[in-house]
Amino acid sequence: MHTCALHPDASADLFGDMPEPQPPQLEFTGTLAAPPVIRTRSDHGRPIPVLCVELQGVGPHGHTLHAEVPFTEDQRKAAEAQANTLRAGQRVAVTTPITTLRLSLPQATSVALAAD
Repeated sequence: MHTCALHPDASADLFGDMPEPQPPQLEFTGTLAAPPVIRTRSDHGRPIPVLCVELQGVGPHGHTLHAEVPFTEDQRKAAEAQANTLRAGQRVAVTTPITTLRLSLPQATSVALAAD
């Protein structure tokens, strides 16, 4: 059997086995407002290190952004090493899957029942 075109996913085989599709990624660029911090959070009852950054000047309206990059416990030194390479005032880009986006509205003006 011959085909004249390759599948757009070169890793797919002839039997249709394809890797799981990845969600679209969003990238936010801004200025580090403060040095990164390594915090610990619980992931299914296990502590994991999380690299936390605060950006300012994000997007056309100059929004602020808080981002967290989770690591596994055995990657704690890698998280600390990455934190040590970043300084307040640097321009950085944060990438995240669109499925994990969470909005925070710290100064909402009202909450009301929505008309369906």
